[in-house]
Amino acid sequence: MPVLVEMLPGEQRTESIVVFNPESESINNVRTTVEGIPPEWLLLLDGSFSIGAQKEHEVIIVLNIPQNTIPGNYQVKIRFDNGQFIRDFFFILR
Repeated sequence: MPVLVEMLPGEQRTESIVVFNPESESINNVRTTVEGIPPEWLLLLDGSFSIGAQKEHEVIIVLNIPQNTIPGNYQVKIRFDNGQFIRDFFFILR
């Protein structure tokens, strides 16, 4: 996913984030949370998942910006967390 995502109100866009498990054991029950934009602007196609040891998992994200959105910069944080494994990804939505 790029660090800067530029969209116009009314647009929809699909992006992905690849999460890597560097551990020698599987990581289970990874939950996804999003901060910085209203939840209805974003659809996660895989909000909870597991990752095998030394494996990657691709999370598909669909951004859907409402027509009446006020233009500006929105700092978005997407967190993948199971209580022990935590990964944060940030991007600016403009």
